[in-house]
Amino acid sequence: SDIWHPVRIEYYDKRNELLKTAHYGGYEQISGVWSYTRMAVETPRRNSKTLIQVQRTEMNTGLADSDFEQGSLKR
Repeated sequence: SDIWHPVRIEYYDKRNELLKTAHYGGYEQISGVWSYTRMAVETPRRNSKTLIQVQRTEMNTGLADSDFEQGSLKR
């Protein structure tokens, strides 16, 4: 209850119909940052489910603030 991260997120289209639902879990503190290690995304229209298991996460790898400026993020 002290960690303010999503457990479930629902995605809707322009007609307000459910597209996908993402469930997050396995939260761990990695290098002082809380992060999820499992995610499941369900797509009801396709009757499909995608499971993601994060095995290795690196935090604070030395990226500069300028790496996230709009000019740097353009393709």
